[in-house]
Order: sequence, then C-alpha cells, then structure tokens
Amino acid sequence: MEAAQRIEREQQAAEAARIELAKAQLKIDQANANEARYSTEISELKTALKSAEKEAVEATKTGAVANAKLEASNASLSDALARAERAEKALADATQQAALHIAEVRAEHAKLAKEMAALQAAHAQELKHSSDHATQQAERAARAEGKLAAFEEAAQKAEKLSQSDSKGSPKAR
Repeated sequence: MEAAQRIEREQQAAEAARIELAKAQLKIDQANANEARYSTEISELKTALKSAEKEAVEATKTGAVANAKLEASNASLSDALARAERAEKALADATQQAALHIAEVRAEHAKLAKEMAALQAAHAQELKHSSDHATQQAERAARAEGKLAAFEEAAQKAEKLSQSDSKGSPKAR
C-alpha cells in the first residue's frame, strides 16, 4: 500500500508537475506572444519616435526660418516706422513753412493792395487834375478862338474900311 500510495503521490505529483509545466508553457507562450506584440509596438514606437524627431528637427528649422522672417519683418517695420516718423516731421515742417509762406504772401498782398489803392487814388487825382487842366486849356483855347475870330473879324472890317476909304478918297500923296 505504501507503494501504491507512493505511486499515487508520484502520479499526483507528476500530474501537478504536468499542470505546472502546462501553466508554465502557457505563460511562456503568452510571454512570447506578448514579447512579439511588445516588440512590434516598440518597433512602431521607435519608428514614430524617429518620425517625431524628424518632425521636431523640421519644426525647429521652420521655427528658425519663421523667427528669422519675424526678425526681418520687425526690422522692416521699425525702418518703416522710422521713415513714417521722418515723413511726419517733414510734413509738419513743410506745413509750418507753407503757413509762414502763406502769411508772408498775404502780408505782401495786403501791402501791394494798399500800394495799388494809393496808386489808383494818385492816378485818379492825376486824371482829375489832367481833366481839369484840359478843361481849362479847352476853355482858354475857346476864349482864344473867340478873340481870334473877333480879331479876324475886326481885321476884315478894318481891311474893308481901308479898301472903301482908298476907293472913295483921292490920293493925297
């Protein structure tokens, strides 16, 4: 009996060992399947990591280019702002100069207008004086013509008298 018990124990131990071996084999198979799956995932992750690293390098390059463009744009903007400020100052200066010039022109215009008015007044006075003088001269000329006509008439009468005296009277000489 002892031998049968021992055989039975050995059979049970062998059965338990086979079960444990089957469990261990299942675990090994499962571990091999997991290892294959993990290996595939690791390979995919490595590929994704390499792709991400390439994208990061490209993004860094693109970022550097964008940063350089931004710096150039900022420099251009600063230059444009400086030019705009200079243009505004030049415009303000030109506006001020134009205002001064306009004031000078207006003052000169007012001065010339006064001079023109004075000249027109003097001219009008000279014209009136000339007109008065011409009127006086015309009046003198008319009086002189009147005197001349009277003198000519008197001369004609005297000549007629003289002619009629010389026809009617004997010559005394």
